[in-house]
Amino acid sequence: MYFSQSHPHRYILERHLKRDEAIRPGKSHVKIFVSGKGEKAKDEKVYARQDMVSCKSVENWYREGRVIKEGEQALKKVKPRAATLNRKREIEDAQRDGETVLQGLYSLEQTEYVVMDCHSVRFSSFRELFADWDGVVIENMCRQRLSTGRSLGISMGT
Repeated sequence: MYFSQSHPHRYILERHLKRDEAIRPGKSHVKIFVSGKGEKAKDEKVYARQDMVSCKSVENWYREGRVIKEGEQALKKVKPRAATLNRKREIEDAQRDGETVLQGLYSLEQTEYVVMDCHSVRFSSFRELFADWDGVVIENMCRQRLSTGRSLGISMGT
């Protein structure tokens, strides 16, 4: 099989995967690509690009209103990116103790929406309740429609 960078939309080599990309579990390679000549020849697996999935950390999925399904294993383990000062300190402390810090990445198929019972909400506004979630779609998180929330006297914060 001929593999080149002229077909990036159809095939991908494992070494070309980005930090947050992984191959779907159970998918096998399409062909073997031989790079190099003679003794330096190296076999590399070629995958169909449709078998590639984007992955995110638990924290990033949580910000989108999703949680990891029970019993799911991470598709990929990577070094964490510390966004906050507290998180950086936690990682440095673990490294000082000699621990290898790795963060699991999960695909969309391994997550589900957070489901909350809107009747138990007793906050003055939804903004206060979902302050740490970026761009969350509240309709997907509640069992009832937002109109039910309004009829219960819950302010939408507008």
